[in-house]
Amino acid sequence: PTTNVVQHSLTRVGKARHLLAWNWLSREDAGSLVVALESDNAEQSLPGWLNTEYETARAFRSVRSRRWLPSRLPEDMDEAASSSSSPTSVSQWLHERIMQRREDDVDFAILPLEDQEDFILKDVWKSIDAEARKNASLECRFTCLRKLGWRAGYSAGFPLAADSLQAQRRRELVARTSNPEDVAALAELNEFDEEQAWQDWISMSSAEREAAERDAWEQRDRSTLFIDDSPYSTVLDSTMPRWFAEPQRAGNLVFLPNILIKLVRNTTPAGKPYDPWKATFRVPLNVHKHTVKSYLLAVYGLRTTWIRSMIYRSPLTGTNYGQQIATGKGRTFKKVEVGLLEPFIWPEIPAAKRKEIFGGAFLEQQRAAATLKAKGIRRWRGKK
Repeated sequence: PTTNVVQHSLTRVGKARHLLAWNWLSREDAGSLVVALESDNAEQSLPGWLNTEYETARAFRSVRSRRWLPSRLPEDMDEAASSSSSPTSVSQWLHERIMQRREDDVDFAILPLEDQEDFILKDVWKSIDAEARKNASLECRFTCLRKLGWRAGYSAGFPLAADSLQAQRRRELVARTSNPEDVAALAELNEFDEEQAWQDWISMSSAEREAAERDAWEQRDRSTLFIDDSPYSTVLDSTMPRWFAEPQRAGNLVFLPNILIKLVRNTTPAGKPYDPWKATFRVPLNVHKHTVKSYLLAVYGLRTTWIRSMIYRSPLTGTNYGQQIATGKGRTFKKVEVGLLEPFIWPEIPAAKRKEIFGGAFLEQQRAAATLKAKGIRRWRGKK
C-alpha cells in the first residue's frame, strides 16, 4: 500500500474502461471513447491520447490516495483567485470551488468531501507539467513514509508521534519548562531531521525508495491504522484505499504490565493472629518497592501506608573449588509487604468446594496421610 500503483499490463480497451470508471474525461472525450468502444474494431478506433491520459489519471489517483494538495495554484488559477477582494490560499480556494460546484450540480453535492476535492483538483493536476507531477508524487510518498516512522527522530533511533501529538508534547514542554531555549532547540532538531531525511529521500534511486517503503511498512506500529482500505474508501468516486489524514488507533489504548506480581498469604508465626492490615506480594528480583507502590495505585487504585521489601536467597552449597553456588532452580525470590488502609482477610476454601476444586486426588492424599499418621508409620518418600 505504500508503493506506487502497480502498472498492470492492460490493453487499450481496458485503459479506456478505467478512464470511464474514474470519471476522468470531459463529456466530449468520454462520449467519443464510448463510441469507439462500441465499434467493431474498438482497439483501432480508440484515440491516440488514450495512453497519456491513462498514465496521468493513474498518477493522480496515486497522489490523491496520499492526500496530495498543491503547494500553490497554477498561474491561470492563481490570477483568477487573486482577482477577488482578498488573497486566497489553496485550501480556501478549494473550499470556495467546492461550494460553488455544489450549488451548480446536485449529484456532486452528495459525494463525500474527499471525492469532491478529487474532482476539483483534477483540473489542477492536468494543468501542471510532468516535472511538477513527479515532484508532487515524491513529496506525497515521503510524507506517508514519515508517518510510518521512517528515520523519525533526530537520533534516527526513536520514532516520533504524529504531528498533533508532537504539537501537544511541545505545548506540555513549554508549560513545564521555564527555559524557552529548550523548546527552540527541540524544534531546531526536528527541522534538521526533516531536512536530512528529505535529502536522503531524493538522492535514492527508484528501487531504493520502494525498498525503503516496504521496510517501513513492515516495521510500522501495528496498533495504528494508517490506510483506510474499506470498500467505502474511494478516489474519483472509484474504490481505492486512501491514507488517513491522522493515523487512527486500532482499538482502545491499553497499557499492560510486563511483570508478574503474585498476591500470597501473609507469613504468620505460630500462635500469632493473622494480620489483616498487611498484604504480601511475590515480585521479580528487579522490581523495587516503589514500582510496586505505583503499580498498585495506577492499576487497582490501592493506596498503601507503608511498604518494605526483602530478598530470600536459595541455600548455598560449597564446591570442590572453594566456591559457593545456589542450589535449586528459581528458589531465590523477593517478597514485598505493604500496609493497607482497609483490612483484607485471605479467603479460605470452603469444605464443600474442596472436592469440586481439587477433585478426588486431594481427598485421597489427605486420607492416606491420616492413615499413616494413625498407624505411626513414617514414609521416607512423599507421595503426591
